[in-house]
Amino acid sequence: MNLTINEHCTTISNQRRTISAEQLKCLFDLIVLELNTSNDSTTDDYYKIINRLKTLSGLIINHELFSFLQNLLIDLLNKWLNENVILTDKAEYFFHEMIDLFLK
Repeated sequence: MNLTINEHCTTISNQRRTISAEQLKCLFDLIVLELNTSNDSTTDDYYKIINRLKTLSGLIINHELFSFLQNLLIDLLNKWLNENVILTDKAEYFFHEMIDLFLK
């Protein structure tokens, strides 16, 4: 697991009740930067991000992070549909969590 992403997700979790939209945007920027530049990001990092985002309520932020996650979901759906790939348990869990996040 990427330690920097883990730290940002922990900050979001610890401050979820008091964090401002601007602070959250800064953390999102740092997460996207880390995802784009790091070679050690794993599926677990995405799970952690999604689970932290699901704990937030009342803040609506249009941010590149959501586009990034949406693209991951689209890739997963394309593999499933076009390549007839059977989803692993992890991929299926990821799919459900992403849908749940986007519904919120």
